[in-house]
Amino acid sequence: MSEETTETTTDDQATGQTTETPVTEAEATETDQTTETPNAEAKKYRLKLREAEARLEKLQATVSAYQTREIETLAGEAGMQSPTDLWTQESSIEAFLSEDGAIDPEAVQSAVSTLLEARPHWKSQKAIALPGKPTGKLVPGHSSEDPDDAKGASWGDVLRRS
Repeated sequence: MSEETTETTTDDQATGQTTETPVTEAEATETDQTTETPNAEAKKYRLKLREAEARLEKLQATVSAYQTREIETLAGEAGMQSPTDLWTQESSIEAFLSEDGAIDPEAVQSAVSTLLEARPHWKSQKAIALPGKPTGKLVPGHSSEDPDDAKGASWGDVLRRS
């Protein structure tokens, strides 16, 4: 069902000779698409650019969230009780990135050390062994001295000790 049309072109204006070439409908549509106005073509590229920029911004936000979470994890491992407090000293993720864009654990460690020197109360509190208090494994109902001794004790033995 391809409809053929003829296109008249002038080869030589001096002699006035014309030649006719058959053009199919598909070729006519193709030439119409390639002869877009410059404004229409520019609009198409502007739209593509805006879409690409929107995707880029979304991906940058996602990567930034992952980097923030990883930096806070490293700050917690370095001894901070609340790793989000690290952002009071440094407000930029870039301060913790190496030249190739990866997170630099040494930069995080250095920032945490500096911050904890200035604010030692932000340091993570580990279980502190109090003097005279047992820190080993305690079983309810047993003494902290030696769990094996408590297993064989009877009520009579307990009452005699007191």
